[in-house]
Amino acid sequence: LIMKKFYIPTSTFNFNNILSSESISPKSFYVNRGFGYSRWLTIEENNIDNVILLYDKPLGFSRPTSDVEDHPMLVEIITDENFPQIVDGIYYSDHTIYLSPWHTKFIFFSEQVKRIVMSLSDSSLETKMMRIYGKRFVVEEHKQLNIPKVSLNVDLNEKEVSRDFR
Repeated sequence: LIMKKFYIPTSTFNFNNILSSESISPKSFYVNRGFGYSRWLTIEENNIDNVILLYDKPLGFSRPTSDVEDHPMLVEIITDENFPQIVDGIYYSDHTIYLSPWHTKFIFFSEQVKRIVMSLSDSSLETKMMRIYGKRFVVEEHKQLNIPKVSLNVDLNEKEVSRDFR
């Protein structure tokens, strides 16, 4: 089995959501599955509702200033799954990706943002997994890459939504 690294760009706004279920789903799953957090903040680098975009290289990106804790964050996964490719370097998943502390890293772009996210998560009971993932929170800077605009028309994977629900 060949293990590969993929990077999922998201917002720190979604951090508690990801950690509470130890998973990342396509945005449309959150509303449809009936458990956990139903809100999900979409970002430009991962903006197709029925899939998760995965990049084969870490990328720097930014978020607009807002009144919620919305900072760039990458989730690095190591997996043997083969994801379909959209364009060179960009892949997608139409199902939930389950995380494990051994194959997942949360990458923040500054120490300050990491501290803010950690302190906000301390008060959330849903993020009981924080201690297990504690060594997997890192600060790294990455170059902003020119990310090609991708579009993809994929139907909601109803089978996977109901599997998540079960």
